[in-house]
Amino acid sequence: SVPQMMWTVILALMPIVLAFVILFGFHAFRILTVAVASALLMEMGMRRLFKKRASLHDGSAVITALLLALLLPPTLPTWTVALGSVFAVAVGKEIFGGLGQNPFNPTLVGMAFLHTSFPWLSHFSTRSLVAVEIWICVLALFLGGLILLMKRLIYWEVPLLFGVIVVALSFLTKSGQGSALFFINLFLASLFLVTDPVTTPLTRLGVRWFAIGAGLLTGVM
Repeated sequence: SVPQMMWTVILALMPIVLAFVILFGFHAFRILTVAVASALLMEMGMRRLFKKRASLHDGSAVITALLLALLLPPTLPTWTVALGSVFAVAVGKEIFGGLGQNPFNPTLVGMAFLHTSFPWLSHFSTRSLVAVEIWICVLALFLGGLILLMKRLIYWEVPLLFGVIVVALSFLTKSGQGSALFFINLFLASLFLVTDPVTTPLTRLGVRWFAIGAGLLTGVM
C-alpha cells in the first residue's frame, strides 16, 4: 500500500538521519524536529481547511520534512526551517490535492522557496567533514539505498545514471570538486529525490530518461 511504501522510505532514511544527528548534535536534532512538526501541523491544518480526510498516516509529510532538514545547514535559524517545511507541504503538495496529485517534489519546492526568498541562506555553511565522518554518511546512505532496492521501491539504474552525469558535468565545469558535502547531497538526491514515485514517470524506460534529463539539468545549473 502507499502508506507501507512511504514508511519504508522513512525507514531507509533512518541511517542517514542518525548519522546527521551524531555528526552535528543538537542543531541537527533541532532542525529535524522542527521540520517534521511543522510539516505535520501544516498538513493537518490544510486537510481541515479543505475539509478532507486526515492523511498523516501515509508518512509523506514526514519524508518531505526529513529530506528538507537533511539538505539544510544544521545551524539555520529555527523559524527558517519551519517556514520551509510549511511551504513544502502547503504549496508543494496539499494545494494540489495531496499525495499523488503534486506535480513537483515537495521537498524541492521548499528548498526553492527558501533559497529564492532568503539569499543569505548561503552564508550558513556546514562545517567541513573529516574522512571518517564522510564514510559514515556514505555508509548510512548506502544502507538506505539497499533497503529501497531490496523492497523494489527504486530501480538501480536511476541513481546511477543521475549521479554519473552530475559528477561528470561537475568535473567538466570544475564545480563541486573536492567538496564532500556536494557528493553526500548528490548521493542523497539520487536515492531519495530523483526516485520519487509521484513526480517521476511510471515506466522503467521513462524513469531512465528522467534520470538522464535530471542529471543534465542539475549539472548545467
